[in-house]
This record gives sequence, structure tokens and C-alpha cells, in this order.
Amino acid sequence: MDTFIDICVAIAFFGVAIYLYFLPSTIARKNFHPDAGAIFLVNFLLGWMLIPWVICLAWANKEKEPIDLKNGDVVFGKKYKSCPYCGETVLSVAIKCKHCGSDISSKPEVSDA
Repeated sequence: MDTFIDICVAIAFFGVAIYLYFLPSTIARKNFHPDAGAIFLVNFLLGWMLIPWVICLAWANKEKEPIDLKNGDVVFGKKYKSCPYCGETVLSVAIKCKHCGSDISSKPEVSDA
């Protein structure tokens, strides 16, 4: 019976150890970090050392820098445009702005006055 408990404890220990080892990679992937692949690679190859693991953890938790989008830019495979009324970024296929609620299916009329 003691052997069974020892095996269960060992399996639980290694499961938690593997989870903690890949924690930076998991955080980066869940946050859609643009460098998630690089974080995984460094974490996989050098994560067994404490300093690279801590660096990967900090890197994974780093805030993404805001992206300055222009009309027609593509980010993560999706095309974006700016709302002509509030200037916020929305998907190019949007017909209503999610920020201000304006109808953006057609361009607003601009007067030359």
C-alpha cells in the first residue's frame, strides 16, 4: 500500500513540476503574446536554470505595446479599420462600431465647407 501512495505522490509531484516549468509559456500563449513562440523556445531550452525561467516569466507577463493601426492593417490574420466617428479600431467587416455604436457600413459624407 505504501508503494501505491509513493507512486501517486511522485506522479502528482512531477505533474506540478512540469506545469510550473512551462508556466511562462502557458501564460504567453493564453495572453496571445506576440513572442509566445520565442518564450516557449527559451523556456524549453533554458528553463531548467532559475534565471532564464524568471526572465521568461517576466517576458510572458509584459504588457503588449499598443499597435498603431492604419486602415487596412492586418493583425493576427484579421483586417482592421478605424471608425470614422470615434477613431477607434474595429474589424474591417464591422457594420457597427463596438465603441460608439455608429453605423460604419458606409463612409460618412464629408462636406467641403
